[in-house]
Amino acid sequence: MPGCYDHHHWCRLPGVCLFTIGPLRRRRPSASSFSSPTRSASMAAFTNVTIDDSSSLILYDPSDSWTSPSGSDAGAYANSTAHTSSVSGATAKFTFTGTGVWLYGAKKPGYGSYILVVDNEVVSYSNAGASDASFRQLLGGVANLGVGEHVVTIMNGGSGPIDLDTIVYEAQDQSQQYVFHLISLFLSIPRGGREKDLSSFPSSSPVLCSHDSP
Repeated sequence: MPGCYDHHHWCRLPGVCLFTIGPLRRRRPSASSFSSPTRSASMAAFTNVTIDDSSSLILYDPSDSWTSPSGSDAGAYANSTAHTSSVSGATAKFTFTGTGVWLYGAKKPGYGSYILVVDNEVVSYSNAGASDASFRQLLGGVANLGVGEHVVTIMNGGSGPIDLDTIVYEAQDQSQQYVFHLISLFLSIPRGGREKDLSSFPSSSPVLCSHDSP
C-alpha cells in the first residue's frame, strides 16, 4: 500500500511525506537518514547578506557628518558608493537578525581610528590608516553570535576620517526553515506513530517525499 498520496489524502508515518506529483511508495528511513538534534537550530542553514552603505537600514548619526565620495574615488567602492566621516564620535549603526556581521571600507593614508561595537560591547579598536589606499577592506566583525536580533555600530575614533562601504551579516536561510521544521516534527513522533491527516497543508508546499524508484 502506498504511503504517500497527494495533499487531498492521507500520509502514513513514520515516513517523510510532504507532497509531490506522481505515484510514490513509502520507504522507512534508515538510522543514518536523519540526525537527532538537541535543538532545531543545529540543522539550520545560513547565508551571507550584503548591505550597501546607501541602504536606509543603516543609521548615520549625526547624518550631516557623513558624506559620499564622488568622481574617480567613488568608483573604487562597491556600487560606487561609500559614506565617509571625519567627525569624532560619528556613528553608523545597523540592526540585523543573524549570527555574525562584518564591516568593509577603505584604508588610506591619513585615515584614522575607529571603534567597532556589537550589542553595546566593544569588539575592536582599530585604525584605517595605511601607506597606500586599498578598498573593500575588512574593518572588523564578529561571528558565533546567538541567533536573534543584534546591533552593530562603527564609531569614528577621533584621529582622522573613516568610511563605510558595505556590511555583510550571516542570517538563517529562511527558504530552509519550512523543511527543518517538518523534519523536527517527524523526529518528535514516537516510533509507530498514528496516521496523520495532511489535507490542511497547502498544495504548493515543497516536496520532501521519500520514495523508491518506480
